[in-house]
Amino acid sequence: MGGQCKPCKYAQTRAWVARNLERKRALSKKWYQENKDRHRANGVRWTTDNLKHVQEMRYLSHIRRKYSLSAVDYKKMVHDQDGRCDVCGNPTDRLVVGHDHTTKLVQGLQCSNCNTGMGKFADDPALLRHAADYIEAHRKVGV
Repeated sequence: MGGQCKPCKYAQTRAWVARNLERKRALSKKWYQENKDRHRANGVRWTTDNLKHVQEMRYLSHIRRKYSLSAVDYKKMVHDQDGRCDVCGNPTDRLVVGHDHTTKLVQGLQCSNCNTGMGKFADDPALLRHAADYIEAHRKVGV
């Protein structure tokens, strides 16, 4: 067995790679060319085994690109809102980024129902108030 602890073996391997970067690249390229199917299968298996993590990373990447909101800032917002929707206050597994469609500025985190609902009303406060008035006026008590 080698007699080296894992941290020492890891350090030794990293040092070898640093000294032999071109050789390491050539060996990796050769292995990939000879094992494409195995490489793809490993990737699919890893993605399947880590699906929740993969989905979270994809979402965090999406909000970084679309809203310039870092993963750290998003997670801080989730923590500050106690994992609850900024509109209805319900807890949810995933909070979506609510933003102003004109300025693209982030407003807060909402559940998908609230975010979609406000979007259906074109984020128009007057229209949302009118809808709330309509619901209250047509609510039947005790039915």
